[in-house]
Amino acid sequence: MKKMLTIVLTSWLLVLLAGCASAPLPTEQELQQGYPEVLRLQTAMGQLQDQDVALLSPRTYQRASDALDKALRLASKGDPKAQEVAAEGQRHWEQAVSSTEYARGVFAEVLALRGNVLAANKHADLDPKFKEADDKLRELGRLLEAGEGVKAKEGRTDLLNQYAELELKAIKRNLLGDTRKALREAEEQQLEKQAPKTMRLAQEQYQHAVNTLNVDRHDVKKAAEHARSAQWQIRRAQQISALSKHFDVSLFSEEDKILWFQEQMQPLVDKLQMHAPFDQSHKDVIDQAVAAVAALQKKNLQLLGQVDRLNQQLLQTQQSGAEEVLAMQEQATLMQLLKEQELTQLREQTEQEKARQAAIARKFEEVQLLFNESEAEVYRRMNDVLIRAHGFSFESGKSEIDTVNFALLNKIINAINKFEGSRVQISGHTDSIGGEAANAKLSQERADRVADFLVQVGQIAAHRVSSQGFGETKPVASNETPEGRAANRRVEILIKNPSLPR
Repeated sequence: MKKMLTIVLTSWLLVLLAGCASAPLPTEQELQQGYPEVLRLQTAMGQLQDQDVALLSPRTYQRASDALDKALRLASKGDPKAQEVAAEGQRHWEQAVSSTEYARGVFAEVLALRGNVLAANKHADLDPKFKEADDKLRELGRLLEAGEGVKAKEGRTDLLNQYAELELKAIKRNLLGDTRKALREAEEQQLEKQAPKTMRLAQEQYQHAVNTLNVDRHDVKKAAEHARSAQWQIRRAQQISALSKHFDVSLFSEEDKILWFQEQMQPLVDKLQMHAPFDQSHKDVIDQAVAAVAALQKKNLQLLGQVDRLNQQLLQTQQSGAEEVLAMQEQATLMQLLKEQELTQLREQTEQEKARQAAIARKFEEVQLLFNESEAEVYRRMNDVLIRAHGFSFESGKSEIDTVNFALLNKIINAINKFEGSRVQISGHTDSIGGEAANAKLSQERADRVADFLVQVGQIAAHRVSSQGFGETKPVASNETPEGRAANRRVEILIKNPSLPR
């Protein structure tokens, strides 16, 4: 009986304690009437800057938060000490806000990049590594609070890299997500079986988009162009596959396919008002269709020209009377003005030529400053610029461009873009180790890879770029020493500038 009574009393005590622990927190009106300091602290900590304060001044912020929790519990019990605890919490909060303002200056670049990550993930879940980066930022804020500013500032570079990787990942997901999805669907549809060449072009355009973002994660315009091109090739492959399946299902013979194609061309032939030349070769059919279109275009231009001439004649007739009256009066004035303009133009051309020469010299200096000694040597050859790049990192015997070369390639692209209308000659060179034929082939492949990167990622027009491998035939140093062989292993970029004075 005694044991049963003990159990009942214990149960009653637990229920009583639970009721006390779960006492409702005071309302805003109750705080305003009896505990204004508690309400003041609660309002301050509910402001939008709360998040930054928690990140950049975590220790002082936690003290203010703990004080608020304690003050609310005391207020719920009617304890007047809640006012004193809240006042102490308010002092912690003000100190945290002050520390945060200083920390914002120290971590300005980090916070800006963090904001970019949040913006890039506006419509998607944050990467789990974002929490790791925030934890690192919180730790640096704790060091800054503790007076260890040097250690806190040393951690900024690693943190910038973490947020930059998260931003790049989000940009790739946002920009390239549809393209990746389209490629996966194309793989499920087995489009490569029916349109292997077209799908290979789609894959290449997608990779160019990825490479563009790896070089400059903010160059979304170029990356988007490659992504759109990849999606266009996928849609093209889908049409090729659908047509091929239609032929298979319909049991089309080779003759049926050609007849089907000619039927598709018939409406065009009819519109061009030409006899269908399907008894001739396919090339002749296309040539005649192109010629018919060109003839229509020419006729249209002639008609437009006749309309313009008639309009001009009408205008001249209306103005001829007034012009004859003014012609004699203006002739003398016009001759004088022409002489003055010629003198002014001569002076301006002289000044412009001086300015152009100075601008050209600055361009060459700017290109030289782009590269350090370990990357490249820059020479001026009359009109031209020669960049002798030793900084490429190719695996032995390989020609694939490694990502470590992107920074150097980006500098080369910037150098080329300084000279509009220039032509670019890429030449590959090796040392004398290995056979001549193998070295010639390897140097050509490396030159081709660099040229393709300039065209696809650098968006330099293909007709401006050429490439050639010289193997070991053009050394710039002795092949008898390791240093000389290292100098001979190079890629040279010659920017030919015919528009500049020699």
